[in-house]
Amino acid sequence: MLILNHALISPLQIVCVDSIESLQNTVPSDFLVIQDNLELAKFCHENSVEYASVIENLTQALLLVNLGVKYLICKDLKEAREIQELAENYLFDSKVLWCIAKEGEIPKAAKAGIDGVIFWKI
Repeated sequence: MLILNHALISPLQIVCVDSIESLQNTVPSDFLVIQDNLELAKFCHENSVEYASVIENLTQALLLVNLGVKYLICKDLKEAREIQELAENYLFDSKVLWCIAKEGEIPKAAKAGIDGVIFWKI
């Protein structure tokens, strides 16, 4: 199970990008997150830029998988379970992450079979 952005496990430099211009101001070590911008996701995919995206709905998740998203970030466990089930059924290349704030939520994610968690306040 992946545990991202934990203080003990190489904290990430999370950078939210909302345009090509903001993307150009990032460095390769940044953990790029796109929120609700499929055109930018398409640009990243076409230019081999790794990125994550916060999921707003199932259709968006499926489109993002086809646009090469590395991580699908879910806001709640129910949503993460739903996406994880599809990921396993359709063999997504993307990993499903549940966004959490407390270490106590790690076992919940593990028991639910989620690919991983990310410590981050959306």
